[in-house]
Amino acid sequence: MYIFHIIILYLLRKKEEARREKNKQQQAEFLRANEQIKVDKQNRILQEKEEEKIIERFAIKKQEMVDLRKFKEDEKFKDKQAKRQRMIDKQCEYLNSLKSKEEEILSKQIKELEEKKEREFQEKNRRMEELKVKLIK
Repeated sequence: MYIFHIIILYLLRKKEEARREKNKQQQAEFLRANEQIKVDKQNRILQEKEEEKIIERFAIKKQEMVDLRKFKEDEKFKDKQAKRQRMIDKQCEYLNSLKSKEEEILSKQIKELEEKKEREFQEKNRRMEELKVKLIK
């Protein structure tokens, strides 16, 4: 019975050792799993940071494109305004030239008319004088 008791103790000890070994392996597996979770979390954080950088670069590039488009639109608008102003200035210059020519022509016609009236007046006075002279004689 003593041997039987020793065998039972031996088996219990082996069972306990197996349980401890199993616990030790489970603990080691748990630690490895925790380490893997930490590594995965760090990798995920790094990946998220990289994605944020990509998004930020994209946003910056997009803003640059929006700014460039706005700048080009402003330049195009300014060019159109400048072209329109040049056309207005050219038309004003033409109209002023036309007005100046008309005033010159009108002034010339007025002068000619005044000269004609003056000649007619002179001619009328000369005839009156002739008539006076003939009447007096």
